Amino acid sequence: EGFAAGKQVISCRHSGALDFLTDENSFLVDSDIIPAGKKYQYWKEMPSATTYYPKIDQLQSQMRRVFSGEKKNFDNKIKELFSWENSANKIIDIYDHIYR
Repeated sequence: EGFAAGKQVISCRHSGALDFLTDENSFLVDSDIIPAGKKYQYWKEMPSATTYYPKIDQLQSQMRRVFSGEKKNFDNKIKELFSWENSANKIIDIYDHIYR
């Protein structure tokens, strides 16, 4: 969403975002794995659940870099790969594969 809006992106260095976020195109922040308390869980509380908590010093540093005007370039192909149309076509292809 940030790329699509032409904004600089700051994100944790974990999870699905790393499918397209890199140190070259975004400002990544290391994180600690912490227990995911009830406030982090949507439906059913699971005591063994974990989540990521950004390292505050790194987050502050990355925010300062962006605020001071530092920019990272992102490849416009990302917009094409993760467009609504492309996502819809992938779902249609899966549906066609299963039900035809």
